Amino acid sequence: MQSSTGKKKNPLSEDAKLRRSNKGMKLNTWNENKMAQAVDMFHTMHQPTWTVEKKSIHQCVEIWGVPYSTLCLRIKVIVSGTKYASGGIGKPHIFNRGPEEELESVLKETAAIGFLLDASETRNIAYDYAEEHGIKGFNRKSGHTGKHWLKYFMKRHKDLHHKQEDLLSIYRAQSMTPEVVTPYFDVLLKTYNVLGMSQSFRVWNVDETGVMSIPKPKKVIGEVGKPARSLVPSERGELSTIITLVNVYGDFMPPFVIHKGQRVQKNWLKGKPDSWVVCASTNAYINKKSSSRSERDSSGSCTPKGT
Repeated sequence: MQSSTGKKKNPLSEDAKLRRSNKGMKLNTWNENKMAQAVDMFHTMHQPTWTVEKKSIHQCVEIWGVPYSTLCLRIKVIVSGTKYASGGIGKPHIFNRGPEEELESVLKETAAIGFLLDASETRNIAYDYAEEHGIKGFNRKSGHTGKHWLKYFMKRHKDLHHKQEDLLSIYRAQSMTPEVVTPYFDVLLKTYNVLGMSQSFRVWNVDETGVMSIPKPKKVIGEVGKPARSLVPSERGELSTIITLVNVYGDFMPPFVIHKGQRVQKNWLKGKPDSWVVCASTNAYINKKSSSRSERDSSGSCTPKGT
């Protein structure tokens, strides 16, 4: 295409000339296969042996749904090939495929043994690897990779994802190994057979939960210059234990509540549902006495569906 002065016009639009930066724009949203088919269609129809009506660049754009300016650059071989000029998702990669796969395996291995790395530690490891192997591209003043590098690294590796870690004590982790768990279930199966508990509705799960008598402080809305104080029963609060039982059929026993004290106080029973059981212990923990009372008071209060 030529202008009135005889100079060739740039295939890019006027908006693309004025735009000096692609910041905030979503790039590479077109399909590489469709781009290749659009380029092949244009070149094939403009061969001397082509007898059918030729298609213009605009018509190729409409047929294959690719950007006009991007197609022009590849037809005029200003950009070679039909793939993304930036190499894929995000900015050009500083690491090639090998180092990124190695970093991914390190993140997975550390997670498997219980030492997960956060975003800052991952960026530090990547920077140290680049420095050790003489790979340039990161800011040496900061001493770690940028946040955008980590963002696009996570997009390229779909097996990785930002998560909230769950803290697990080393003693609990050691108690959940196959060597410890398997003998427990072997003994449990033998006990079921001895007691004739092969029917699943006769097996109950007991959950023990501790709760405090005062709530945790939370974010509230108050007046500027004045303290935000909420009234609570006591300064520190006291522990209470709630025990619940449920089986695989969905049957459940009424909750069993243990408060700290020598005897049950009358104010503990205010508003209590009739089926709930309340008792006292010296430390609010379950013991043999409270456990036997729980069985006695809860017996007959639930009829399993399997009977």
